[in-house]
Amino acid sequence: MCHTKFTKIQMLKFRLFLILAFSALLFAPACAQQGETGVPPPAQSLNMAAQDIPALLRESDQNGAAMHQRLLEFTYIQKRITREVSAKDKVSERVREFEAYPVKTEGRHRHVLSLIKKDGLALSEKQIEENRLVAAAEMEKAAQEEIATVTPETGDSEKYITAGIGIGPGQTGEGIWLGVSQFLRQCRFDAPRLVQLAGRETIALRLYSCDSNLLGARERYLAKLTGIVWIDVVDKVVVRLEAWPTALTSGAERPKDIFTERPANEVIVYEQQRVQGDIWAPRRIRLNGIGKAAVFNGVDKDMVFEFTDYRHFSTEIKETEIVAPKKKPIPF
Repeated sequence: MCHTKFTKIQMLKFRLFLILAFSALLFAPACAQQGETGVPPPAQSLNMAAQDIPALLRESDQNGAAMHQRLLEFTYIQKRITREVSAKDKVSERVREFEAYPVKTEGRHRHVLSLIKKDGLALSEKQIEENRLVAAAEMEKAAQEEIATVTPETGDSEKYITAGIGIGPGQTGEGIWLGVSQFLRQCRFDAPRLVQLAGRETIALRLYSCDSNLLGARERYLAKLTGIVWIDVVDKVVVRLEAWPTALTSGAERPKDIFTERPANEVIVYEQQRVQGDIWAPRRIRLNGIGKAAVFNGVDKDMVFEFTDYRHFSTEIKETEIVAPKKKPIPF
C-alpha cells in the first residue's frame, strides 16, 4: 500500500481550498437545509402485538450506521453547552460554537472542528482564519497518516453517531460514550405503542435491563438506566431516545406506566432530524449528569450538543502519490 505524499505546493493549495470551503460554509446559501417533513400516512392499522421487535431494532441499528456514513458528506454547525455546579452551588455555563468539516481518507472518516463563537460572541475574523488554518493542518495530517486523528475514537463506524463526554478537573472516572446503537444492542424492549412525534408516526418502546457485562467501562452506565425509544414507522430509524436512572421512576411498576411517569427533568436525550431525503442526523444530544457522577463514570455536568445548518459537501483524498511537477528550464 502506498502512502499519500504531498509537495509543499500541494499542501498550500489544499490548505487554501479548505479555507475557501470554510468561508463558504458561513456565507453560501445552504445546499441541504432540513428536508421536507415527509409526513407518512397514518399508521393506525399497525398491529402492535404482531410487531417483530428484535427485527425492528436490528433494522434501525443498520439504518443508523448507514446514515452515519452518509453524514460524512455534510458540514454542519455544532454548539456545545456545558453547565457545571461548583462546591458553593454556583452554576457556570460555557457555550462554544464550531464549524464541523468532513475529511475522508480511504476507509476512515471524521469531522474536524473549528471554533467560531464563544458564549454567543463571534470571534474576530483573524482568529477564525487562524482556527481554520489549524483545522486544515489537522486534515492534512489525517490524510497523510491515513487515519483521522482529529477526534477521539468511538469504536467502529457501524453505529449511530456517538458523542464522547469526558470528566472535569478534579473528578475521577473515564467519562462515557453516548449514542443509540449501544442501547439497541444491549437493552431489552417491550410495551410497543404508536405515537405521533413531530408529525410522524413512530413506534415507541420501553427500554430496560441493559446488559453491562457486554459493555466497556464507558458504556456500563446503561445497566442503571431505563427509558423510551421512538422509531420512525416509515424510515425505520431512531428519531428520539430518552433514558434516566431507573431509581427515578421505580414506582412505574407496569411497562406502560413509563410513558406517563417520565422524570420532569431530562437526563439523557438523543434527538434526530431529517436533513435531506431520507437521511436522519443528530439535532440534539444531552447528558445531564449533575449530581450523578456515580452513574455516569465520573461525569458530573450537564453537556448539550446541538447540530444545525447541515450542508452537503463531498471531498475525498485518495491513496495516490502526488508527484511534484517538473521544473521548466529558466531561459537565459
